[in-house]
Amino acid sequence: GSRPTPVLRVAPVAPLQAAAPVQPALTAVPVAGGAADMGALMAELKSKEREIQRMKGQLASQTSTPVGVFLAAQAGELDSRSVLVQGLHPGTTEQLLAAHFSVCGPVVRAGLFRHPATQQLNGVANLEMGTPAARANALSLNGSLFLGQPISVRPKPPPAHPTRRPPSGPGPRPNR
Repeated sequence: GSRPTPVLRVAPVAPLQAAAPVQPALTAVPVAGGAADMGALMAELKSKEREIQRMKGQLASQTSTPVGVFLAAQAGELDSRSVLVQGLHPGTTEQLLAAHFSVCGPVVRAGLFRHPATQQLNGVANLEMGTPAARANALSLNGSLFLGQPISVRPKPPPAHPTRRPPSGPGPRPNR
């Protein structure tokens, strides 16, 4: 069957007004100074690189989870502390959800799922609790009211493993 072609509607936009000239972020360095100016620039660059490394260190010390991909053992441990919450009210925020579940124990992270195109909440969240015991307590809130609506709380399902698909591209195709 054929699907209707989507229609793009464009709203009128107010005409642009002239803006004040933008000042350049960098200033020109005179070439005449030669090596002395180049040395000053290199010293400034090294200083900025040290500052960036210092800031990265501060950021890394403030986060509770390592940056990068979790190893399988870490992911399994994370799943032993996580629950999936469904039936959430559209006005749900991470803070409200964490507050609701804080009676169960420490809440490390509350992540709300959103529709990729519209960024609207889809009523589902993943909660990472601080301990497996806190997760067990969180599961006891299945059926509780949150923002006036009953919610479903269940163990976070294991990640779906990719299935083998036939190769794409030119060449012989298997019979279907």
